[in-house]
Amino acid sequence: MSDFARARGLRVTATLDVEPERVEVGLAEALESSRRVPASVVQYVARSGEPVVLDEAWKAQRFARDEYLKRQETRSLLCMPLLHHGELSAVLYLENAAVTGAFTKARIQRLQFLGAHAAVALENAKLYGQVQAATRHLEEANDTLEQRVRERTRELQGRNGDMRRVLDSVSQALISISLDGRIASERSRAAELWFEELTPGASFLERIGLIDPTFNERFECGLSMLTEDILPIEVAVEQLPRRLVRAEREYRVSYSLIRDGERATGLLLVIEDVTDAIERTRIEADQKEQLALFQMLHHNRSGTLGFFEEGAEIVAGLRAPDSEPVVVKRLLHTLKGNAAMLGLSLLAERCHAAEEALAEGMSDAQALAPVLERWEALVRTQELLLGTGAANRVEVERGVLEGLLERVRAGTPGAELVAELERWRLEPARQQLQRLAEHATGLAGQLGKARAAVVVSDGGVLADPLKARSLWSVLVHMIRNSVDHGFETELERSAGGKPLHNELRLETRLSEGELQLRISDDGHGVDWARVRALGAERGLPSETSEDLLQVLCAPGVSTRAGVTVTSGRGVGLPAVVRHVQALGGRLSLESETGHGSTWIICLPATALGALAMETGGSERQLRRSVPPGRSAPPGRSVPPGRSVPPGRSVPPDRTRSAS
Repeated sequence: MSDFARARGLRVTATLDVEPERVEVGLAEALESSRRVPASVVQYVARSGEPVVLDEAWKAQRFARDEYLKRQETRSLLCMPLLHHGELSAVLYLENAAVTGAFTKARIQRLQFLGAHAAVALENAKLYGQVQAATRHLEEANDTLEQRVRERTRELQGRNGDMRRVLDSVSQALISISLDGRIASERSRAAELWFEELTPGASFLERIGLIDPTFNERFECGLSMLTEDILPIEVAVEQLPRRLVRAEREYRVSYSLIRDGERATGLLLVIEDVTDAIERTRIEADQKEQLALFQMLHHNRSGTLGFFEEGAEIVAGLRAPDSEPVVVKRLLHTLKGNAAMLGLSLLAERCHAAEEALAEGMSDAQALAPVLERWEALVRTQELLLGTGAANRVEVERGVLEGLLERVRAGTPGAELVAELERWRLEPARQQLQRLAEHATGLAGQLGKARAAVVVSDGGVLADPLKARSLWSVLVHMIRNSVDHGFETELERSAGGKPLHNELRLETRLSEGELQLRISDDGHGVDWARVRALGAERGLPSETSEDLLQVLCAPGVSTRAGVTVTSGRGVGLPAVVRHVQALGGRLSLESETGHGSTWIICLPATALGALAMETGGSERQLRRSVPPGRSAPPGRSVPPGRSVPPGRSVPPDRTRSAS
């Protein structure tokens, strides 16, 4: 509702309700007796000359006794003076009964700009009335009429000068155009400086097309929807482009409808130069990412170097001109997950933006350019900190080296010395499992899930970091899926009678030449009915539990309805299947809807060069995962082999859908 109360006498003269739509003009209600507005708020603004913005206005102490506020329980309120030459012309009162926070800083700035117009218009209306009165008394005051006209003309010129000064003082480019795309005469000085040659009556589309063709194409499409009533007018305005680029400057564009009564006659474009703000944000993000990289190199040197080694292979695949689209998507998704786990948020964001761009049809070169640029910057930082070839060096504490020398001098058997040296090139599985656990904990917080309690059990497993790095990398997909799809909110867990925290178990163990990895959560579990429906949509077999698991792991399949930064593209699980198969292993799943899931990966221990630590007597020894004289069982390259209810391994003729 809007209310104009004249300064002298404070009368309510006009009101407008949006829902239901109703306009009343020509009113003359005394403010003190009117039930249309909060009198105390209007009086305060008229007296102080200060605007008032309130959320849940009835709770404001200053106006606690106002009967209107108590009665209406207004959610958002804005009351502002309309000043002309520093004098109060009217008071504008607006309220929104539906939401709080309706009057943002940007909206208030626009209203102040329009309020300046309104104050001039009110004064001009008053002046017009005076001219009319003078005309009625023409015969009586003929000798002074010309003088009065000259005086009024000077006043109008002064008021136009006031408006020009307002337009010259704002920092945004303000441009008015008609709905047929013609430039109006009213525009701010910033618009003239930034875009030049904004000739009144000329085509805005032709001018802006020379500056930013992409913006122009989208603006022309949106303007046609606006004029042809394809969509509701407010919805059509929201479809207009917001990003405008000229040379190296970037601008943010917002729009307001210009109306003549109920009819829209034009658009006011408010254009803000955001180049410097974007650059500051980029610099801050770059510094934050470099700090994260430094911390990771300090706390987990081998894992971070493994990320860069695998990342180099991924980037090479992204750059390969003959890479298939599905391969590009898989590599990009893997790089995004790995970057997110290390806290390299800027790289992860650029990977996600590239995924979005590829989905919209942008070329690989254009979509991947920001990702490759950021990758090169991180590589330079890493080389600056560690030098080139850091991954080929093994760092050993002096005390460990001295201890080995002592055992050599003491005649320790060669087999024991070899075992010790082998240990130097291996890393504990616990170290990588802990990284996955930290990622799960942080991601749960970001996604608004209940707190994650992670249990890590490594079974004393050690693995060759060079052989195992690709496996640890793809496990990020499973962790992100477990958190995004499986984890529940506190409200959901409470309703299901579960502890308020999500439980996640990460386990590795060695047995009879086989390395087993288990990832378990107690969350939602797999929605098998949804999986069956997805299989039917794609024409995939979906009768048995083995069929359903193959559907779940098929490329492009996701039980999530929409795509998020974390998941929803159907890329992660196929990447896991592909890596497990490449290592000669098998993947299985135990899951019951509402009771969580357990993913099980079984691999030949030799595929990762895995060893295990065991305690014997007072000294710790290394044992190989395969007993002497016995070779590890050959791993079959098969897709996932078990789902709930537990079943047998997937037959060879069913491997296609999960490959």
